[in-house]
Amino acid sequence: MRGSLARVGLLASGQMPLSEVRGTVGKFVSIRCANSTVIAMITDVTSENMKETDTYIASAGVDLLGEISGGDKPKFQRGVTNYPTIGDAVELISNQELRTVYAPSGSDQIDVGTLQQDRSVTAYVDVEEMLSKHFAVLGSTGVGKSTGVSLLLNEILKARPSLRIFLLDAHNEYERCFGDRAHVVNPANLRLPFWLFNFEEIVDVIFGGGDETSSAGLVPDSLGADVMGSGGRDLRRTPDFCSFCNRFDRGA
Repeated sequence: MRGSLARVGLLASGQMPLSEVRGTVGKFVSIRCANSTVIAMITDVTSENMKETDTYIASAGVDLLGEISGGDKPKFQRGVTNYPTIGDAVELISNQELRTVYAPSGSDQIDVGTLQQDRSVTAYVDVEEMLSKHFAVLGSTGVGKSTGVSLLLNEILKARPSLRIFLLDAHNEYERCFGDRAHVVNPANLRLPFWLFNFEEIVDVIFGGGDETSSAGLVPDSLGADVMGSGGRDLRRTPDFCSFCNRFDRGA
């Protein structure tokens, strides 16, 4: 034992398949303590430096996640109050214990799929817990991060229809994921108010690469944005704005 980390020995048993006996990284185990069952996750497995006379076929490092207590009405809680001692029995977690760990704890829960450890167990996420904290969806290319984010957001919107979500979609991955529930802003429909720009941005928008001296030509259509006044007018079409552009271009 060392803080929230522990090391366990894996015994050979003729009653279990060898692949299950050895365990794999990511599997859960149950450590039978005196007053509770500690749930841990295997983080590494090794058979190095194992003696031939040793009763273990391998050893595994585990991270203590929480514990199940409550007797007839078992309940899982994060963190450990009763730490295991040397000699406590360790087993692969059972289906019922997995269901206890991932049981929905309230009405504001969303279904996000099934567990990798047991496909018969549904994985739930508490919406309030997730939205009240920072969280990240991580993974290598192609594993389904965008699909996972789309699933999460759709399920959150089902649970909380009045919730407003602002999504920055730099690679245009989510435009078709939310149907008529989303208002998509892109370069084709973006309209920026005139007062939003500072002087350097106004000059860049108006004179950024245009060769024509007219105000319409000085604001490239490729920018996909209209220069709007406070009344919603397109300032490029007003006489005052055209006169300003011509005087500025002549150096007046």
